Amino acid sequence: MPFFLPPLNEQIAIANILSDLDSEIISLKNKKRQFENIKKALNHDLMSAKIRVLNK
Repeated sequence: MPFFLPPLNEQIAIANILSDLDSEIISLKNKKRQFENIKKALNHDLMSAKIRVLNK
């Protein structure tokens, strides 16, 4: 069964878009990891009484 490929310039454009999306995914994963680390640190400080919670 034959299949058709888009012209080379279109293939390159598609590859560039996918590469940009891959870079964005990596960046977002890094930001997520940073937020998770901040959350862990804040939870640790809260549970070890380094941060006090006041009822108002």
